[in-house]
Amino acid sequence: MSASPPESHHFTLSISDIPKLNLFNRSRTPSPEPQLTPLPPPPVPRRLVILVIGLKPHRKIWTSSQRPSESVINYQLLNGCPAVVVPVKLGAPLLAWDSLTLEELWEIELPAEGGKSGSGKFEGIVNVLFEYLDMCVDWERLVVPVGADGDAAAINKDKSEGEGKGTSEANKKLCLQGALEVIVAAAVRSGESKEVKKEIDKERSGIAMWRIP
Repeated sequence: MSASPPESHHFTLSISDIPKLNLFNRSRTPSPEPQLTPLPPPPVPRRLVILVIGLKPHRKIWTSSQRPSESVINYQLLNGCPAVVVPVKLGAPLLAWDSLTLEELWEIELPAEGGKSGSGKFEGIVNVLFEYLDMCVDWERLVVPVGADGDAAAINKDKSEGEGKGTSEANKKLCLQGALEVIVAAAVRSGESKEVKKEIDKERSGIAMWRIP
């Protein structure tokens, strides 16, 4: 008769097979390698266009021009009113409007040819526009064609200083101021057109400046 196993064998806490954690490899997206931020491209030369412009609702009534998530507006340009394009500095506005509407500009007295207006309001409007643009224009990039200024005193001064005709900053400013006079005068004279008065909303039209590439 075989001997029975010792009692300790029946009550042992030892485990013959301990559960094991099976480890396996899994793929994962590698961490991105640090990279230097690329330098931004050089800024595109910025320009500003100054022009007389009108706004018109899409369906003749302003309250009906709005669609879901958008508003449709027609922009109107006046024949015979010139537009001036000038180079501007970084930070120039995307859009700027002169505070005077066509309705108000039509009441301005125009100066006589080669003279000044009696009230001085015309010259005041031109000066305000010029002072604003003087802060925006990149004068170094502004090019004035030879003979564009027509100011004999300024031309003689340039020649005496050894500069090319129309190349000094003074002449550039003189040319821009003359161009603004033409734009303001055209806006004032637009009130003489029956078609303009019929088609243009005089309370939503005026001189605007838009930045373009």
